Amino acid sequence: MAERTEVANKIVPMSEEELLMEAEDHLAVAQKYIVDCHVDPTRITNRLLASIAASLLVQARYVNGK
Repeated sequence: MAERTEVANKIVPMSEEELLMEAEDHLAVAQKYIVDCHVDPTRITNRLLASIAASLLVQARYVNGK
């Protein structure tokens, strides 16, 4: 389990195009979850979008060397 966590926490450099594709994938999964689980979209979407945005910001900073 520790190995999995260690691998999951590594930042992998991505191009801008890859970052956008990753964001689209996360949004597609979120939309499916919201529909399948009959979740109130306003409850989960804001938190999920904030999480995705933070993740992408970290990736973008790493890619840009900041």
